Amino acid sequence: MTPMVCDLVVLGGGIVGLWTARLAARAGARVVVVEVGPRNIPEQRDPTPPIRFAARENLGALRARNHVLTGNSSYWGGGLVRNPRGALDELFGVATAAQVEREYPVVETTLGVGAGFTPAKLVVAGRALHEVAVLPGRRRGVWGAFEEPGVNCLTNAHVTKVVLAPGKGIERAVVQWEGHEQVELVADQFALSMGVIDSNLFAQRWLASSVPAAVRGVLGTRLHDHWSVPVADLLWQANQNVDQLFPPKFRAGIVAGRRVVVDRGFFHVTVDLDKTPPYDRVKELMRVRQQGKGNLATITAAASTMASPLRMLRAGIHYLTHRELFIADGSRVQLVLDFESSRSTENKITNGAVDAVLHWDVRDDDHGAFGEIVRANRDWWEAVWRSAGIDFDWQFSDWSSEALRRHLDEHAIDAYHLGGGLHPDTPADDGVSESNGRLRGCPNTFVNGTAFFSRPGPANPVLTLLARASVYVGELAGGGIGS
Repeated sequence: MTPMVCDLVVLGGGIVGLWTARLAARAGARVVVVEVGPRNIPEQRDPTPPIRFAARENLGALRARNHVLTGNSSYWGGGLVRNPRGALDELFGVATAAQVEREYPVVETTLGVGAGFTPAKLVVAGRALHEVAVLPGRRRGVWGAFEEPGVNCLTNAHVTKVVLAPGKGIERAVVQWEGHEQVELVADQFALSMGVIDSNLFAQRWLASSVPAAVRGVLGTRLHDHWSVPVADLLWQANQNVDQLFPPKFRAGIVAGRRVVVDRGFFHVTVDLDKTPPYDRVKELMRVRQQGKGNLATITAAASTMASPLRMLRAGIHYLTHRELFIADGSRVQLVLDFESSRSTENKITNGAVDAVLHWDVRDDDHGAFGEIVRANRDWWEAVWRSAGIDFDWQFSDWSSEALRRHLDEHAIDAYHLGGGLHPDTPADDGVSESNGRLRGCPNTFVNGTAFFSRPGPANPVLTLLARASVYVGELAGGGIGS
């Protein structure tokens, strides 16, 4: 087995891993990317290891595990939202936070998304609205044709052995690369850029012995997400009193959504486009194309979009005249509360014999927070709907703590922002990573994935992870990597 010597090994071939690899290669580093999936998304079937849910499903954890080169980049279509400076300070410390903040516009420009978008300052019924870009302005598949000189991408590859060097971290890793003999990777630096599930499983399996004993017990715990909970049903009627709140607007090449921010989360009005004509047909066409099902399936799905030509025409005219998503009066929409889940040590991921087990559920702290938020905002929302002449029904007629508890248990779903497990130091000094992104006990191992997030925060984490990766590569270049 001949060693492959390089400067940086990036574990994970999604958008964050490939972004890191590309920047490092352009800084002169020799880079190897290890990706467990194949190069092409249509070839991917079930991720490994499979996940077993001990209590409650987390759909985001499932759907984010597209093990494939450029995996998440091909699906990335979430909110292009910059984390506020206070959240960055809390996560990275003041100095690094300032650097990450400066990288946001650089990343956006490079990706070609959000160009020219400045959130509007809006007010509804005396409260400020936060405007966010909820979709990139370019088609998905940012790295679909990724090839970068200096980067060696090993796909259909998985780590079979890790050798640790005391006080340094990973000395070398042995990789089984499909169709090849095992490869021994020797590098000065390793970057964990896998998803939250796989980063935690990797650290538990290979790096636990190097983590200080005092915090080894919290490795892979304190997983968190947003609970997304429908709280009221509305019969939509366009009205100037709520026009700023909903429906989403088209601005600067993106779709701008608005939300009312509260402690630990936000309220927003939403509609199920999978069940709302004509968007249900359009989304089916997008799914067929994304899954690479072939020309016949694509033509069939495209033909179905013309099943309601008048509605399609009306939606198009509405877009041209109002620059907003067309939602017909009388459509059923929902008021949804998204709030941060508890950072309980009971929320954890563990390695099983043949699968991984996710222990993640609604905790007592979540019940308390949900009750406090909906009660504190009840009167305000009722006044808003009445002023607009909108019929509404709370999804719970009983406002007792027990009734709200049941509603949360029955209706809460994850909001696709699972994170934690390799989180940085907290005020109690019990984090698994340092605030600089280095895994404690493994100073040459940089954690840059949602596993590093100590709390969900208000933003889609991808933008922040890309900005942080840019700072990281700058630090490596300053330290002479690749020289």
